[in-house]
Amino acid sequence: MSSEVADSRVPVEGRRGARRLAAALRKLVTGPRERRREAALAAAEMAAREAQDQLREAIDVLPEGIVYLDAEGRYILWNERYAEIYTRSADLFRAGEKFEDTLRIGVARGDYPMAKGREEEWLADRLALLANPGVRHEQLLSDGRWIMIEERRTRSGGTIGLRVDITDMKRREASFRLLFEDNPVPMCLLDPETLAIVEANAAACAHYGHDAAAFRSLTLLDLHHPDEHPSLARSSDASPAFRGGRNWRQRRADGSEIEVTTFARALTFENAPRLLFAFVDVTERRRTEARMAHMARHDLLTGLPNRLGYGERIAAAMARAGKLRQGLGVLLIDLDNFKTVNDTLGHSVGDALLKEVADRIRGCLDEDSFVARLGGDEFAVLVPLDQHEGRDEAVARMLLETLAPTFRIDGHQVAAGASIGIARLPEGCTDHEQLLKNATSRSTGRRPRAAAPSAISNRAWTRRCRRAGAWRWTCARPCRVASSRCITSR
Repeated sequence: MSSEVADSRVPVEGRRGARRLAAALRKLVTGPRERRREAALAAAEMAAREAQDQLREAIDVLPEGIVYLDAEGRYILWNERYAEIYTRSADLFRAGEKFEDTLRIGVARGDYPMAKGREEEWLADRLALLANPGVRHEQLLSDGRWIMIEERRTRSGGTIGLRVDITDMKRREASFRLLFEDNPVPMCLLDPETLAIVEANAAACAHYGHDAAAFRSLTLLDLHHPDEHPSLARSSDASPAFRGGRNWRQRRADGSEIEVTTFARALTFENAPRLLFAFVDVTERRRTEARMAHMARHDLLTGLPNRLGYGERIAAAMARAGKLRQGLGVLLIDLDNFKTVNDTLGHSVGDALLKEVADRIRGCLDEDSFVARLGGDEFAVLVPLDQHEGRDEAVARMLLETLAPTFRIDGHQVAAGASIGIARLPEGCTDHEQLLKNATSRSTGRRPRAAAPSAISNRAWTRRCRRAGAWRWTCARPCRVASSRCITSR
């Protein structure tokens, strides 16, 4: 080797010198453009690594499990929560591994109890859901946890999957279903939008006479009486709280009518909004209340209104007559021989006589009039007066003619004489008790006591009627008091 060549060599000392020499040579052969390209590529790689680290950090803090598969179904990325949910299969998760392969191994290990005994069918169903994402479904794991799965397709053809632990919700639903199905109160689950019945418990099926399948073809409107549909439609537009504690008329499958109190609550069941309706049948209670109210206002022996019922009816009639500027006549009927019948033939015959008398009086009255038994052998008849001022007198004569024939009771011929006193509603009178006292005094021939301030005394009222020419004296025999109005029959 010549001395000129030897002098041109660069001295090299060990490995460090070799690296320096290589770098110097690259600088000699690499131009400015190539160096810029390498620098840009290195910066892009660094930015990609930083973005991936940030993405992983972001998905790792999410409470839901996240997994990202490529278009071939291979693992690309998953977070810590996903690995925690599938802790028994976490050792299989590697980038590039196929989801189907890890799923098969998990089935073989027994990680999915719902696949037991039907492994291939279960795998086919699960892979079909993966191939056509968008359908939310649930999965039971071997440790008893329930996982809700939702998957979506990406633009690149990959799949992003979401996993949510719904074990607590499923336990609540199980408790609710237990309470719902075994509850003795009829209950239904409804769709809040359409009011369609989604499910009915056994108590509802037994109470309404529909089986479970028939219930699922009905709506809330189908349970209610047609007369209730307008009110129900208006109520359904309001908050579900409106439905609590009011009564509705409903119909059973056989067409029989019932009355129920409804209670409703909005809830979420099986991942869908629902309305829970409970129906409390109050039909018998209402009937009992109606019977008690009827008994409180009616005479048990004759079935006629008693003094309380009479007071309510005549008060309403007086108010109506005042608005319509019409008159009102009150007839008080007193049986003359009733005490003798009781003393000689016994109380059973006396009771039978009262029933017969009540029936005969009812037969003489039209729909506008009514009769009440005030007690003992006293009956009061209310007769509205319109353009016919003497209508009450005509009714009184008809009653006397009807009560005149003898009654045949238990083989006995019973004659009951009757006296009828008439009192009319004078202008400005608002006291129905005074009106009854006037009629009482005219029936018995006694002078009435001083009238209440809101009423007109018997004498003043009689004088007014005489001046108006509307009063005629019709007595079967003389009365002891000149101011009395009395029609008698013996």
